[in-house]
Amino acid sequence: MSTHLFITPHDTLSPRGHRLFGDAGSFGAAAMPPAPSVFAGALRSSRIVSDPARLAACERKEIGADALDFRLTRASLARRIDARIEALYPLPADLVVQEDGVYRLEPRPCPAGLHLPDGLPLIPVLRAPQGKPKTGLWLTEAGWREYLAGRLPAADQILAAGDLWKSDVRTGLALDTGSRTGAKGALFAVEHVALADSIGFLVGAEGQDAAFAQTGDLRLAGDGRAARWQRIEWAPPPPPLAAIEQNRRFRLILATPGLFARGWLPPGVDPQARRITGTDFSARLACAALPRNELVSGWNLLANQPKPALRAAPAGSVWWFDEFEGDAGKLAEWAAGGLWDDNDAIDASRRAEGWNRAWLGAWN
Repeated sequence: MSTHLFITPHDTLSPRGHRLFGDAGSFGAAAMPPAPSVFAGALRSSRIVSDPARLAACERKEIGADALDFRLTRASLARRIDARIEALYPLPADLVVQEDGVYRLEPRPCPAGLHLPDGLPLIPVLRAPQGKPKTGLWLTEAGWREYLAGRLPAADQILAAGDLWKSDVRTGLALDTGSRTGAKGALFAVEHVALADSIGFLVGAEGQDAAFAQTGDLRLAGDGRAARWQRIEWAPPPPPLAAIEQNRRFRLILATPGLFARGWLPPGVDPQARRITGTDFSARLACAALPRNELVSGWNLLANQPKPALRAAPAGSVWWFDEFEGDAGKLAEWAAGGLWDDNDAIDASRRAEGWNRAWLGAWN
């Protein structure tokens, strides 16, 4: 059972992403939305600080945040509408929005003579008038439910990033660590994010150390900017099991970036047979649509060293599976647990940080 929190910054936020920053004249660009590990680190730190024994052991570097029974289950933008919290979702890779409407990528047979390096039988094809696609778009919860059901969201169910947050660039001067005075020629700029009214983050967590109080404060993202959480009741949209069983096919959509040992290929998919086989279900990977990879790193406070840099499939990446056999309920259980492989080469500590979370969608 997951605990869900609605987190709102007291002022601006500085989610810096995974790029090097600190040289004179450098620019610290914001990464929106923040990586799930940002929320995992902030919430785990909050739990450690509230426990004097754990805090003392952590200060002696005897334990790290990984010692907590804590797993992030979701992290997304959200908005408050009256007394209700509504999740917001980045536009998936198989939707394209233009001035004249919303269009969808559809898997089609690969043309004769065209051999793709991924070896999949179908390729995603966009059938739309010539036009420039819009970027930085988000789906409301109503639009997301339509999308998971295999229908196109309406225009009023799509939001622009500019309506959710604004950029606030600030100039700073680095300090000399010895004299605590300004270092010569060490001007830099940092991009902060100012969320619009009623906009925050919906974060889910599970485990014994995820039993948060009704409200509380925490340090969030770069410079430990102050934020506040409120415990809420929230339930995710149910997967379209009836449509999956009827059509014998489905879509798999990343909710958070995916750290996969085989690059773009989700765990559990045989790289030769291109089939996924789980407990009481199997299906063939037929098609995929993925944006450009992201780079994920971080800092290990216990070891005082950077975490390995890894490539991640972005949130909103889509895979189409057909020839489905078995129990759709077991498939939903597998997807809800995160896309991880027991033999995965990815560091096990990453599993608690909220990566590799996915949704099931209908393929009508």
